[in-house]
Amino acid sequence: MNQETAAILGPSIRSNTNFTYTRVDPTLVCTSTGGISEMARWVLDIHEILRIEESYPPTLGTRKLQKLSGTDGTENNPVLIQTDSLLYTAESVMAYYDQQVPADRRLFGNENTQPKITEWFRLFQNELNMNVWGYVYSELFRSRAETLKLLKQDADFWERVRLSLALGSVKRALSKQFDINDRPPATFLVEIQKIFTRVDNELSDGRKYLVGDKLSAADIAFAAIAAPIILPEEFGGANLSFKDISEELRQEIFDLRATAAGQYAMRLYIEDRPINLKLGEITPMPTAIQKLMDRIKIVLAGGQPGLFYFLQKRLPVIKIELNSISFDTKRITH
Repeated sequence: MNQETAAILGPSIRSNTNFTYTRVDPTLVCTSTGGISEMARWVLDIHEILRIEESYPPTLGTRKLQKLSGTDGTENNPVLIQTDSLLYTAESVMAYYDQQVPADRRLFGNENTQPKITEWFRLFQNELNMNVWGYVYSELFRSRAETLKLLKQDADFWERVRLSLALGSVKRALSKQFDINDRPPATFLVEIQKIFTRVDNELSDGRKYLVGDKLSAADIAFAAIAAPIILPEEFGGANLSFKDISEELRQEIFDLRATAAGQYAMRLYIEDRPINLKLGEITPMPTAIQKLMDRIKIVLAGGQPGLFYFLQKRLPVIKIELNSISFDTKRITH
């Protein structure tokens, strides 16, 4: 399917029904770096969704994401787990929340604007993202210290140890994912500049957003995917820092920032990216006793035999004579 056909069909929702989840608040499982995870954060913040974020350095969360989504490869980031659904990919998260709001608030627009929004979205999510990370990693991989500075951001102790010990395999995995191999950074930069020029031209008539007169999935995708090469302070994940990169990369970032497309992305972060939201406290994890009581309630609702099977499995030292107990089923509520 080519990009134009995919745009006409509109956004898709990918989900996995084979999961269990006992937390009250949703959990976003994602890669700590990059715009794909950031798009999901952005839309969740627009809808003021209190959540737990479980982020991993690049490649270290691959198996977790694959297991949760039930898919292979690396096209399953991020995963959003809720009590009634498990979604994977940023597009799925956006499209899911579009279903919860009136038509005039949907990020993928209406029947008139959706094809164009989706076309831009897919361009940024696929082509721009590949070239952004091809460029950034091919520059960073020249320096072990600079590479680890980015990858270790927001990582826990054991993740930092793993990255230090296995950086070679991490670099090989990322080189394969973003088709870096021995390609010079300039080959990726040229492709980035082409896309920036297309955005420049689209905005040349003075419009504020790419499609229509309000923020859309296309705008969010461009700003989020371009974040590693324009470095907005409002970015929600791990990102490069000017003080930790080479002078050459720093200058290219300044040049990209100075374009109309770069200024547009920076403005989106300043004006349209919700930050510092106060959404309350995360609901604590249920204790072992609470889990046990919840399980007993479920078994009780299913009938007497299941209860005793459950108790005998968990507490085998207890001997209970079934025929000596009266059981009033009328008092059980379903």
